[in-house]
Amino acid sequence: MGCNHDHSHGGGCAGHHHHHDHADDVLLTSPRIAIIGLGLMGASFAAALKTGNAVGEISGFDTDAESLRFCKERGHIDHAANSATEAVKDADIVVLAVPVSALAEVAKAIAPALKEDVVVTDLSSVKQEAVLAILPQLPGHAVLVPAHPIAGAATHGAKAARADLFDGKLVVLTPQKNVTPARAVAAVARLWESVGSRAERMSAENHDIIYGYVSHLPQMMAYAACHVLADESLPPEGADENFRRFIRIGGSDAKLWTEIVLANQEPVRHALAHVLATLEHMSQEFKSGEVHGAVSEDSPYVATRYFPLLAAGAMISVVNQFEMQNKLHLAPYSGTGLKDFTAPIASDPSEDLQNISLSYAHVARCLKRFIDTLHDLELTLADPSAPAKQKLRETLANYQQQHTNLMARLTDKAA
Repeated sequence: MGCNHDHSHGGGCAGHHHHHDHADDVLLTSPRIAIIGLGLMGASFAAALKTGNAVGEISGFDTDAESLRFCKERGHIDHAANSATEAVKDADIVVLAVPVSALAEVAKAIAPALKEDVVVTDLSSVKQEAVLAILPQLPGHAVLVPAHPIAGAATHGAKAARADLFDGKLVVLTPQKNVTPARAVAAVARLWESVGSRAERMSAENHDIIYGYVSHLPQMMAYAACHVLADESLPPEGADENFRRFIRIGGSDAKLWTEIVLANQEPVRHALAHVLATLEHMSQEFKSGEVHGAVSEDSPYVATRYFPLLAAGAMISVVNQFEMQNKLHLAPYSGTGLKDFTAPIASDPSEDLQNISLSYAHVARCLKRFIDTLHDLELTLADPSAPAKQKLRETLANYQQQHTNLMARLTDKAA
């Protein structure tokens, strides 16, 4: 699976550490690994590393005894530790595969047991917050190389683990420029290449801004869309694959996503404000349609075709504006979420575009609800109080439930 990358990063590293002879540098040949947190990501990484054959012994720990037992039984890990501290004591590389909110606590717990020259890495989808959580807890002799694999699945938990989860995927590493030793970065990049991923480096700040746009924004928009569509009538024949793709990530775990957007709230609020301005502009255009005294008819296709087309259009427009402003192409960084949410635009929408004007008042109502919903999310995110966080959690859980209901209605139609 791409294990032939062993030596690709060798060159530049030797100069930093004259006392490390590359050929027998265990960190770059067969490092011992500890993985803390054996959910979908941690367990899949363990399984993939086992398959990739580029590491020494893997020890694992999870607070859930069942996940730990399962991973040991399946051979994803060699040693099931009784504590996070025990798991890390001989490790050359420690992988923190826990939710962002648990990173500080776990880093603090393992700190006294970390050996000299250890490399610590993570799998979090938000990087500045992860660094802030982990770094202050680590001893001076530990090196942090943050990582975000751009992979995921609709299922979660150790039992959903797949050794091929990261194959052909991008992983973004965010070491500190001119601070993080090249050897440590090479060691983490090598792990990812051994499981079939392509490693790319950028700053933690740029990472969070980019993923605010390509991942966190479409997620909030998909939740909001499920909320808007909850009360809309659907066509008798149901909806096509593009519509299902458009709402698909609205079914994502709301608890997990509440954490992610709270951890990246500044970039997410910025992206939300950007898309709201675009939607307001669209909405104004529909209002001007009323002046011409044209007759507008409500249509069930507003829910499944016209509204999704406009929401996807707003998303694409914002991405294009971002790319132009920052002279940066975003496609390489986006996962399936953005691709699915914008699916209605990718199909040939010309016929729908003509029909939208026949139902302009109905479309305008949906757009207004969408704008109000996103604006509420933006306000809730801006409020640092505990009740606001709780409100966000409940709101997103409610939208996730509306996705479930929407899918059930479509299934009934199909039947």
